[in-house]
Amino acid sequence: MNYWMLSISEEHFNVTRDEGFKVQGFGIRQRRKTDRMVKGDKLLYYVKGLRVFPVAATIISKVFEDEKPLWLSTQPNELYKYRVRTHADQLLRPDQYLQAIQIAPRMEYVRRWPPEMWPHAFWEELHLLPRKDFELIEDEMRKVLRGQGPIAKPTAAVSSPVQVSEPIEVEQEDSEGATAQK
Repeated sequence: MNYWMLSISEEHFNVTRDEGFKVQGFGIRQRRKTDRMVKGDKLLYYVKGLRVFPVAATIISKVFEDEKPLWLSTQPNELYKYRVRTHADQLLRPDQYLQAIQIAPRMEYVRRWPPEMWPHAFWEELHLLPRKDFELIEDEMRKVLRGQGPIAKPTAAVSSPVQVSEPIEVEQEDSEGATAQK
């Protein structure tokens, strides 16, 4: 099993979200990497402009080609035609997105870069992550979904919220340092 991270623009993330996280396309430059994707691989989404981790998914198909335009590109003839079907396993609301600045320093993958340059680790579109890094982020997502983890600052830039069926309990500290359930 492989653990992938897709570094995606906010616009492309919104398209994928609107498609129900059921399909993900990759650019021509990622062809060799996508050929390595198999059913059961994991896929983590990182939204570049927002610097957040909003979704962890499972790849549920082999790579296939589809030229139906979904994601816009600045590159001529780029249709993100190398696609996989996906299932969102951990799906956070915008107010729950994990802030990468809080998690990235704990990732093995990022240690190749100076600490202040961690965003450079996520510059390219598709990354093969160590299992430990993927599980670190997925575990943090589970904590947030159970109401046990830190809630990220809301990101108003994502155009419409992702629907989550269960309410989330949040602990907040008052000015005296005591915590209360909300």
